[in-house]
Amino acid sequence: VGEMLTDMVFSPDGTRIAFSSDRGGTRDIFVKPTSGAETEKAILTGGLFKDPCAWSPDGALLVYRTNDPKTQYDLWHVPTSGEGKPTRYLATPYNEPAAAISPDGRWIAYLSDESGRLEVYAQSFPEPGNKNRISTAGAAEGLLTWTRGGNEILYVGGAARSVMAVPIRASAS
Repeated sequence: VGEMLTDMVFSPDGTRIAFSSDRGGTRDIFVKPTSGAETEKAILTGGLFKDPCAWSPDGALLVYRTNDPKTQYDLWHVPTSGEGKPTRYLATPYNEPAAAISPDGRWIAYLSDESGRLEVYAQSFPEPGNKNRISTAGAAEGLLTWTRGGNEILYVGGAARSVMAVPIRASAS
């Protein structure tokens, strides 16, 4: 049986890629230069499976999801240097299966089914707070990103399965 690679995310400058692999038995996260000049480096191994979701704009943090039997999909972040411990960002009784960090690194958009269906929310980052619901008619897994200037969040709408663009005015709070 071969190795299964899943969920790949490029660094903001495009020089590295984070991916998950089950080569160790559970899905672990590795980072590799896109040039192929060096081998990959394990960032997180062991425990629950892990899938990368998003890089911070400076490339120093990687947001990833894990699936805890008690709290379902949760969001965590870890330094991409491989130094330092993972930090839990969101661990609720609901699924948070995807995330995207704003270009200024101060906000995170994520999916959650806390309303009974997937919706898009935004909160401060790297510490949670000031939560705002962004979508109003559901969301689907797939596209979830901020535009380059950080003025809009793009996502796939629920039933319509259309790409939705929501204007964002971020303030200090």
